[in-house]
Order: sequence, then C-alpha cells, then structure tokens
Amino acid sequence: MGVNKDSLTCSLPAAVVSPHHDFFPAAAGAAKSATIKYLLGVRDALVAKKGNAEGEQLFKRFLGIGVSIGFAIDTTGSMSEEINGVQGAVKGIVESRIGTSDEPSSYTLAQIHDPSSTLSLVTTNSSAFLSAISGLGAGGGGDCPELAGLGTYMAASAMPTGGDLYVFTDATAKDPDKMGEAKSFAMSKKIAVHHALSGSCSPYDPKYFELSEATGGQVFIINKNEAGALTEALLATALSPSRVDIARVSDQADGAKSYEFIVDSTSDKLFVTISVTSGAVSSVSVIRPDGREVKAGETGVSISALSRSFFYNIALPQQGIWKVSLEGSGEFNVNAAANSPLSFEYFDFVEYDDSAHPGYFRIDGYPLAGSKSAVKAVLHGEATDVRFELRAKSGETIRAFTLDSFGEYPEMKAFLTDRFYYAQR
Repeated sequence: MGVNKDSLTCSLPAAVVSPHHDFFPAAAGAAKSATIKYLLGVRDALVAKKGNAEGEQLFKRFLGIGVSIGFAIDTTGSMSEEINGVQGAVKGIVESRIGTSDEPSSYTLAQIHDPSSTLSLVTTNSSAFLSAISGLGAGGGGDCPELAGLGTYMAASAMPTGGDLYVFTDATAKDPDKMGEAKSFAMSKKIAVHHALSGSCSPYDPKYFELSEATGGQVFIINKNEAGALTEALLATALSPSRVDIARVSDQADGAKSYEFIVDSTSDKLFVTISVTSGAVSSVSVIRPDGREVKAGETGVSISALSRSFFYNIALPQQGIWKVSLEGSGEFNVNAAANSPLSFEYFDFVEYDDSAHPGYFRIDGYPLAGSKSAVKAVLHGEATDVRFELRAKSGETIRAFTLDSFGEYPEMKAFLTDRFYYAQR
C-alpha cells in the first residue's frame, strides 16, 4: 500500500490501489534526480579513465545513444561493382566520423548469398566493421534469385533498436516469405530498411517495396556504378544523431505534382530525398518558404543527383512551409527529415487494460477501419501548440486533431521534459 509508482492518479479507489498516490510527483522527481546523479558519476569515471573523447563515446554506447547502421549485401558473382562502390563510400564516411558525436554506436553486416545467407558481424568497433566491409568479395550464386529475405532477417534481428538497414542486391528474392519475418523485427525495433536495387534477372520482388514502406525506409533503383554515391548520400543523412522524419510521401504522377511540409524553428538541418521507382521524372525542385528554389552552390546547400534519385542537404533551413515540386510520370517517394530536438518516441493505437496495473497499452496490429480508437503519443523535447494529423500515403491530410495533455498536472513540469498525450477517439 505504498506510493503509487505508475501514475498520478488511480483508476480504482485510492484506498484500494494506493492511498498515497498524490505523492507521485515528489517520488518520481526524486527518482529521476538520483538516476541522473548516478549516470553522471558513470560518465565522469569513464572520462577520467579513458579521456574526454573516448570516455564520452563509451558512455553513449553504454546508454545506447547514437545511431546504428546495418548492411545486408548481396555477395554473389554479379555484385562486384556494387560491392566496390559500397566499400569505398563506407570507408570514407565511417572514418570521418570516428571520435565525433556522429560516430555510429553499432555496426551490423550480413551477406546475402545462395544457398545460404550469413550474419558476418555485430560490433561497436569501427575498425572491425571497416575490416569486415573491406573483406567482402563477389562470387558464386548460381541462379538469379538469392536469399535476400534471410540476409535481411539476420541483419534486422541482430541490430539494436533504432537505426537504418541498407540492403543491396541485383536479384529478386528466392525467399520472399522470410521478408515477413524481417518486417516484423524491423517494425518492432524501429529499424528503417532501405533497398538499393541494381538490375534484376526477373522483376523486383514486391516484398522489397512493402518492407521499406512499412518501416519508414525507401527503395532506390540504381545503376551498378551508382552504389558508392548512393551509400555516401544515405549515410550523410543517417549519421545525424538528432535526425527526425518530418514528412513522407509515396505517390504516382502523370504531369506536375507538389507537396508541402513544415519546418519548425528547432531544425538546424534539412534533408530531402526523392526516389523514382518507376517511370521517369523530368524535373525536381525544392522551394523555400520565401519562394526561392534551393540550388547547388548556395551556402549550406549540398545536392546529389543519381539517375533516379535526388538528395538535398540544407543547413539552417528557414522556418515555415517548404515545397517539393516534380514533373514526370511513374511512381516515386519523397522523404523529408531534419535535425531537431523534437521527436516522437511513439504514436500508438492503444486500448485500456484494468488488470493489476491499469492503463492504456499498445494494441496488436492495426485498429479497425470505421471504429473509434484510443491513441497515445510521447513527444520528446519542449514544444507548444502541438497538433496532430493523420495523412494518406500521398501526403494528403485525412484528419487533424488534438490530444489531451498530461500538462493538466502542473507539478509534472518540474521533472518531465517529455510530453505525453492521450485521447479516446
């Protein structure tokens, strides 16, 4: 019958669950302060023993802070050009991040092959990862389809929570059913899976596109000689520890199309990626809130263009409504991300459970169409005037709505920097 450690109030009578639940804010605040003091002591001990740079890096790894990257690379005989490109780009990018705040916290490498795929390495050691990447070579494979599903599954299941997984192959999947298991792992662990497809002896497996879309990744159709440039462009975005997604569109065009997204005042870098997966796009432009087009050569602007994809890195973006315009035909996707202290921990459909620890818990699967659902969201960082929108894959707003905030308890602000929202819908 002590202090309620789970919430500020009780769904059952206080005398039954916790007679002292009103002491929750003070108890939680003391617990947070004690935890911070302990962790700072661990950091100081590591810095004293290893020096500032190495000590800070070890402390971040201890907490799981930082980005993780994984690769599942087809190493069959037809992939030599792609492997050479990936090796050079990875070496340059990773070496430039060692000892900095952008150094990855973990590395995973799997090889897609036939008759088997293998998990080669899971490590926090950048030298070991670079050595493993450098040791890759192309050979064997026999028939066209390869065990891409198994290789992707191995990498996704071995990676820590969060991060990006890059799958390189020039073949369709011999084991598409295994992609379903890879999808489950990646979604539960919040791993974005990106596919780089460079030619195929049969149509690209639809499971590639399904897996990337479900996990927040992208599919890139590339020429064999573009693997290195693609890897460099992707890692430049992925290795930003404070990167958050702000817009995602999957659509098709037959003429001109444009899409808008908002960049807030907290963002210090903007990344826009356009990938054309079928058909052709004749022109692409990114427009600032003041109406000016972003162009190569401008201060703080980097633009990379491959045969079917475009990458924009923009420092100190203007606050306001940005626009991506393109003209052409076929299918494509547009992703916009930014460096920002604001991010979603999660946005989940939930249901109420009144068992031993009453509260809202994430549902299995998806809510039923046409029915009311409860939603719970956690937003990291300080934010005001928070509004939520449900959007279609094409970027159109389905519905805007607000959620009630835990801010109804002013004492919570004394020790919580995250914002919790909930609503019955």
